[in-house]
Amino acid sequence: MTDMSVDALSEFRSAIEDDDPDRAFELIDPLTTELQEWSEQALVREELAYDIELSGEGTEVAESYLGVREEAREQRLEFAYAVYGLADGSSDLEDLLEPTQAMEQTVETVEEITDELESIRDDIESPPRLSLRRPSSAIEMQRNDATEIPIPLENIGGSAADSIELSIKRGVEEITIDPEQVPELESGETTMVTVSAEGLDTGEYSALVQAASETATVSTTVEIVVRDRANYVTLARRQLDELVEQTERVADAVDSGNGEGRRGNSGRGDGPLSGLVNRAQTSRDRLAEIEQKVLQGADGHDIDGKLKSVDNTLDAYKNQVEAQSEKADRGQGNGPDHELSETDATRLISEAAATQELLDKALDTR
Repeated sequence: MTDMSVDALSEFRSAIEDDDPDRAFELIDPLTTELQEWSEQALVREELAYDIELSGEGTEVAESYLGVREEAREQRLEFAYAVYGLADGSSDLEDLLEPTQAMEQTVETVEEITDELESIRDDIESPPRLSLRRPSSAIEMQRNDATEIPIPLENIGGSAADSIELSIKRGVEEITIDPEQVPELESGETTMVTVSAEGLDTGEYSALVQAASETATVSTTVEIVVRDRANYVTLARRQLDELVEQTERVADAVDSGNGEGRRGNSGRGDGPLSGLVNRAQTSRDRLAEIEQKVLQGADGHDIDGKLKSVDNTLDAYKNQVEAQSEKADRGQGNGPDHELSETDATRLISEAAATQELLDKALDTR
């Protein structure tokens, strides 16, 4: 987990330094998830730092850990703000370089001190302390499908935990846990438990998972979202709303450099990227019509065909984005200030691909 976080940050930083937006955009989502999981695990280590501080052994190390953890929180927020800015177009990929470098260095520092904490833990008398590492985001599944969610159970305390009972304290009978008991978990040891869900209807579910021994108890919440076709169509339409907005913003910037001005409320015009705007709007309008029909109960091959038609239009959209970007690369545009930049092209293609993923799920779900 630790090396993965450092490696993920290093790879993302390299993509920015190499001016490779395609690779950078591919890495953002998994990196954000990785940092979320790392942050939650580092938070658990704070309890170990407090135990060590109270014991009087390694107080300086414990205080160093708590201080650098606070710094890591602030840097992770700065990184998150930069990612949000990238999504809404208010910042560029280069704006993520500095917070990425800072986060990379801090993660390495936290982990070095963590190794010292765990070394001290082995030398002091402290009770068992359990940790359940929940998923970093809600688990998504399709209606009437089944899923298994692995959850690490770790003893970060200084002595063994015996007869750990595992249970779902709040949830529905379709959500279960296995095993229901772990006979023993030594200090520093981790074992995997599995939360399973099957046969759930559409909706949002929250299961409170608890692990309890005679001397230690911990609980965490697992969120599960079950979607049907209507859910996926609505999500895809919202994604297309965002794509239309971003396409119009990029087209406005290009048009203004060619004397075209803004295209008005319809978003249509004769600018260099008017075709892109038309395709994005057409896809959105068609999907909005499909959404209404699905919400009213329509289904079957007719809906399948209409969804595939929107998917084909988005393929044409992505091809046109690539063509416009390649045109700029060949120097056939109107200058660097009035062309579709590689970063914008990557962002638009990524948004279109995300919509297509939702359309695929809608086609697979009844």
